[in-house]
Formats: sequence, C-alpha cells, structure tokens
Amino acid sequence: MTRLKGIWDFSVGFVHYCCLGQILQEYVGTIKRCKGPSMLPTLNQENDFLLENTFSINFAKDKKTLDLQRGDVVIATSPEQPNVYVCKRVMGLPGDRVYKFHGFSGHSDILNDGSMVVPRGHVWLLGDNPANSNDSRNYGPVPLGLVRSKVVARIWPLTQINLIPNEIPPQIAEV
Repeated sequence: MTRLKGIWDFSVGFVHYCCLGQILQEYVGTIKRCKGPSMLPTLNQENDFLLENTFSINFAKDKKTLDLQRGDVVIATSPEQPNVYVCKRVMGLPGDRVYKFHGFSGHSDILNDGSMVVPRGHVWLLGDNPANSNDSRNYGPVPLGLVRSKVVARIWPLTQINLIPNEIPPQIAEV
C-alpha cells in the first residue's frame, strides 16, 4: 500500500509540474530557437536561442495593437505555413502607410501611389535582411492574432547574450 501511495504522490506531483510548465509557456514566456537568414545581422543564421515574452501579448492593455511598437522583434505564426513560427520586426502598425512590396500585389487595398495602409487588427512585419526575407512584402499584413510573443533577448550562444533592441536597423529603415 505504501508503494502505491508513493507512485500516486509522484504522479500527482508530475502532473502539477507539467500544468505549471504549460501555463508558464503560454502566458509568461519561453525559449525559442531561431534559424534562417531573414534577421541577419541582428540574429545569427543558425542556433540562436531567444527568450520570448508572451505575457506582454496575452495581457496587453491596448488590444488593438497588443502594445506593440515599431521596431519590436516578434515571434508570429507564419501566415503561409501555420505550423511554422517566424521571427520578424514590426515595421507597421494599424493605420500606418507602407511602401515597396515585391511579391504582394494585386491586393484591393493598394493605393494609386503604390502604398498600402495597414488594416485595423494587423501589423506589417519585415526581416532585418530585406534581400533574403519572406515577410509582409510577400504575404501582406499579418493579423495580430498570429503574433505570439515579443523577443526580449538572445540567450545562446553564450558569447552573444544580449537584449534585443527596439531599434529599426538602417538596412530596413527605407524599405
């Protein structure tokens, strides 16, 4: 009987820790691996591990923008591949006018001057490496519901630990 009680206590404790882990991951933050060339030079092409903040998205005061600012680096579900996350920089908020798309054309919201106003409930996401990034210039504005988290810091590799700045790099300032 004592052995069964020990197994039961262990099982209950294990379930509690799993539930706590899930709650922390969904509502506070977690660590995500980022790979690909689209965020060069801010992030490496391979093996960067990022600390993401899901709390600020889940409990944003302004639900119309999720308290996002231009320059924030975010993790979002890809609008083209729902099982893939993308790491991009917010370059346009609802109501902002954006220019220069290359794969995204023929959309009814494109104005005569070739610009577009980011619709309510959407953001315009760009990679820091515009020559090698599949981003809003290709797939258009991204619904806020696909934004998962803000990136706070790079925590791996250890020699490159740093906070991710909310600064728009010069290579995309004009994009």
